[in-house]
Formats: sequence, structure tokens, C-alpha cells
Amino acid sequence: MIRAAVIDDNAEVRSVLAAALRHGGLGDGDLDIAQYPCRVLHQMSEPLARLPDVAVVRLAADDPECGLRACRWLREHHPQIRAVAVIGRRSEGGMVAAFAAGARGVVAAGGDGASLPTAVRTVADGGMYVDPQMAEGLVHLALRGQRETGPFGLSMQELRVLERLPRGLTNREIGVELAISEHTVKSHVRSILRKLAASDRAEAAAIALRHGLT
Repeated sequence: MIRAAVIDDNAEVRSVLAAALRHGGLGDGDLDIAQYPCRVLHQMSEPLARLPDVAVVRLAADDPECGLRACRWLREHHPQIRAVAVIGRRSEGGMVAAFAAGARGVVAAGGDGASLPTAVRTVADGGMYVDPQMAEGLVHLALRGQRETGPFGLSMQELRVLERLPRGLTNREIGVELAISEHTVKSHVRSILRKLAASDRAEAAAIALRHGLT
């Protein structure tokens, strides 16, 4: 039997994720599910003697940092609990941020219903899992990483920052997606403006769109 914890501050979301596990092939005989708000994670301790094997953590599209903090907390305090991140916005940066925070699997929110239970089984067995709907993005990321620089002499990290500017993300939001600090994002933006000869972020975003860099 796999012991799983569904972690999210929204009770309705927790119920939906738990139902997806039960209806996706992990029935009552195969799965023991507990549900926790993020804010009570610190109550999970060894004396409970029923720590989960896998934690399902949602990275909300509007606030992924809450879920990322949960992944980091689990990695630091209970590394034996393997996290599966359910990502609200399908982006390469979101996947990278989830894995960097300690997740062992990533699943797209609102998928076909089979990916989440498959991910839970896989990571419970010690493996890693990437939702097939998101795997192509990781391939593109790996291929881009084979080149030292891209158009306009931009580094790969600068390109990743640039492709997010048309979405109007703040430095903090970009940092969360790419798992880098806000200060580092600021530094990359300054370098991007210089290399593109752009006066501000809006002009840089327009150049990125014009040259198909997003």
C-alpha cells in the first residue's frame, strides 16, 4: 500500500486531487490518503509513525511559491517523502523550479487523469516522473542548453528570462519560475536590455515577440 499526502491550502483542491488518485487506478486497497494544508506541514513528525511515502503538492498558476516552499520543506525535514508537483501553468521554468525545489515528479493540472496516479506509483518506487504532456518542453530546454549563446549574444538563462517578459511577469515571479533569486533576474534583465539595445522591458518584450524568442 502507498501512503500519500495531498498538500494544498485549498480544501476543494485537496479533495479534487485525492479523487483523481482514487479514480485513476489507485483504489482504497492500494492507497492510504491524508490531506494537509500547507500551513500545518510542521505537524508531520516521526512520532506519528504514519508519514506518507509520497506528497502531492500543487503549484498554483497564480502563486507557485506556496507549493515550492512545501517541496523545499519536505526535502529539508523529511527527505524520505517523495514529492509530486502538480503544475498549474505548463512551462519549462515551472518544471525546473519544481525539480530544483525537491520534487521527484511533475504532472500537468487538468491532465488526462492517469498521469497523477502513475506519477505517485513511479516516485513511490524510487523513480522520477515527467508528465508526457510536459516532456516536450524539457526536451526543448535540453536542446537549447547545448548552445552557449543564442540570438543577440544572449545566454541561455537570459533567453529564459526574456521569453517571460511579454507575459508581464515581475522579477520575483520570473525568479520563482526559474528557481533563481530576484536579484539574479534583475541582473539578467539589465544585460538583456543592453544586448538588445532596448530602452525598457516593454521594448525588449516587443523585440522578443518580433524575433520569435518567446
